[in-house]
Amino acid sequence: MRTDQFLNKKPVFNGILIGLVVMLALFSSCKTNLDKGLYQTTAELMIDEYLESEEELSLFLNIIDIADLRGMVHAYGTYTCFAPTNQAVSEYLEDKNLDLATLSQAEAAYMVKYHFISDTLSTADFVESRLSAANMNNQFLTTKTVMDEEGNIQIIVNRKAKILEANIRLGNGLVHVVDHFLSLPTQSVEESLEAMPDSVFSTMKFFVSKLKTDYNIKIDDFLKDTAYITLLVQTNAAFEKAEIADIAGLLARLKENDLKSEFTDRQLLSNWLGYHCLPGRIYIADVLLSTTLNTSVKGQPITITLVDEHLYLNRFKTERIDEDGIFMDRQGVYVDYNCSNGVVQTIDDMLEIIQRSAYRVYWDMGDQPEIKALKGYRKAGTKVTYLPGELSMMTWGGSNNPTVTYSAWGLPDINGAYDQKSQYVYNDYLTFRVCTRVMQWLEIKTPVLVAGKYHVWVCWRRMNPCKFRTTFKQEGEEDQVFPAVVDLQDYMPVELDDDQLEAKGWKQYNAKFRISVFNSKNVATIDVKTTGSHILRFDALVGSKDVGNNWDMIQFIPINDDQVWPMIAMDGTLVAKGTPDCQIFPEDGSNCPVEEEEE
Repeated sequence: MRTDQFLNKKPVFNGILIGLVVMLALFSSCKTNLDKGLYQTTAELMIDEYLESEEELSLFLNIIDIADLRGMVHAYGTYTCFAPTNQAVSEYLEDKNLDLATLSQAEAAYMVKYHFISDTLSTADFVESRLSAANMNNQFLTTKTVMDEEGNIQIIVNRKAKILEANIRLGNGLVHVVDHFLSLPTQSVEESLEAMPDSVFSTMKFFVSKLKTDYNIKIDDFLKDTAYITLLVQTNAAFEKAEIADIAGLLARLKENDLKSEFTDRQLLSNWLGYHCLPGRIYIADVLLSTTLNTSVKGQPITITLVDEHLYLNRFKTERIDEDGIFMDRQGVYVDYNCSNGVVQTIDDMLEIIQRSAYRVYWDMGDQPEIKALKGYRKAGTKVTYLPGELSMMTWGGSNNPTVTYSAWGLPDINGAYDQKSQYVYNDYLTFRVCTRVMQWLEIKTPVLVAGKYHVWVCWRRMNPCKFRTTFKQEGEEDQVFPAVVDLQDYMPVELDDDQLEAKGWKQYNAKFRISVFNSKNVATIDVKTTGSHILRFDALVGSKDVGNNWDMIQFIPINDDQVWPMIAMDGTLVAKGTPDCQIFPEDGSNCPVEEEEE
């Protein structure tokens, strides 16, 4: 097998000609990929030249010529070409009853562009999902790594095309030779569901059919505002686990969660199917980068949680809610399954809308995907600085190179020395400088918040001046801009009791010690309209100095809940009011008093 093949020719240009070539390259870069003409700007073979040199790829080159795209394939650029063998082309033409002699230019162009991506993607860039860039027809190709009967690892494209030769590097990109012709599936999402095996999906097929015939509720109804749709298909096992076998059973289940009894049977069924229909094409690669997924039911997104590389939908783990969520299959046959108008994904549990009330969220600011991926996450001595664009849950802008630094010092040993002035939760924190001269604005993607009203508490260690104004942003709603100005330079008035502190917008958040430099301030009262992850924005109002401040947590507490209790210990344990100090981490060597038993 030939991999990473380099086909070089010795340069024959003198200095003047090289200069002319560079100028031509600059001018040609202003043209589109599909401009006609030959714009060779390198001494290496171009993709078309390589195809011409390989007899087994000649038919695909013929289609390129019929499409009048030889200029594109020969031009300087960064392309990825999945080149089908002659046998693959012949089998496709025969299957589709097509003939090269009668193939139109438009048909050929569509066929060619399905095999080309305007980016250079080697197999090292592939993931077990869609590729990072769409092809020239704005369709995504998927890749999957499998092991054949002989124990050899193979890469499969679009579930059928095996890569025979990979990473053939040429002057204008990479070629991967495949053994099947690639094309857009002809079946729609609904047709694909109908064709899926009854042994695994008969119950879902039954419900979709009954909703269509008896209630005039169709999957296509949810395509009105989007060109593509993603259908989450439940397995038979999911319905069996929920003991649902017919429409009456499904309705009974849905009515259990309709706490206000505000929907008719048809509305409940429509919402159930709509909750399984996600606008757009959603692949596993997209899910992995998301905290919520919008559904076709307004205000009812699906939440995403990644636990040890396992994906879960609607997983809620708080002190009041203990829901494991729904495991999302990443390896099955009907995962990232392309259809003509969308994608099919498989789930193995009952997906349904559950009405919840607002609940408190204690969000450690270091709990971010890129930081959690560090080998030194929450381990002593870890210190990593991030530039703009390197944290998916935080974006910022300004001047003078604003950065965010993650630092961890490790939890203190039991009965070991303990510095009261270093009581960050998990003993890690983020350092950044919200300042008119540096980080002028910062936007933080919140954890998933259930719809409701919350007080927002920022928890930090007081160091330097930092005045900012807060804005809460959520898609489809007006921004909530709060006039209150917060200054992180202030000391917490420790002489006040809990009620007095709260009345002034302060509270102690770490349960072990009350100290004036470890503070929590109420920065806003937000109204979350829809359950999901939203945006909290801070805009700097004054200049600052040094590195800024150390930010520990942000707490979102429902307005009708106790704002102070439970507090939180350094190890993340929630501490109820009245808990003896000797039971709060970190232990200081003292023993809790032992109550004498009554005789």
